[in-house]
Amino acid sequence: MIYLFSILTIFAFLAGQQVSKKLRSNVLNPFLIALVIVVALLYFVDIPYQSYYQGNFPLNNLLGISVVALALPFYEQLPQIRKKWKPIVAVLLFSTFVTMFTGVFFAVILGAHQDILATIIPKSVSTPIAIAIAGQIGGSSAITAVGVMIAGLLGSVFGFSILHWLGVRNVRAI
Repeated sequence: MIYLFSILTIFAFLAGQQVSKKLRSNVLNPFLIALVIVVALLYFVDIPYQSYYQGNFPLNNLLGISVVALALPFYEQLPQIRKKWKPIVAVLLFSTFVTMFTGVFFAVILGAHQDILATIIPKSVSTPIAIAIAGQIGGSSAITAVGVMIAGLLGSVFGFSILHWLGVRNVRAI
């Protein structure tokens, strides 16, 4: 069963890539299409997300490795980062607080319980880090993983358009 869910996820993404190429749409990117395929399958076959998450163990383990792999591009850009460290730190701190507090703000307005708040707070970091944070502060790792996917998806789908609308033209800033 473990490999079945990993294979399902990979095939859903490959199908999403094919559909996305044909539609040529920023909104319908491969990740979103794969997400819809997997969610629809889980819903119609009546598989709980927790079972899917646990059964997708091989891919979930690769998430931790992917975070380490992100270090190489940062290392390659180290001279640029050193030159611009102050604005980078300012943007990171500002965006971290905005993303954390907007999620919590809307959850509080909608009457969320404390465990849901603990689940939402880490939504804007990488999946393995968010899952670890959620576990430490009493949140649900499965729901946090979904929140991270949604946050990442919204950023990838609408991020460029929002930056363009705000007048950001610098390629490095984008």
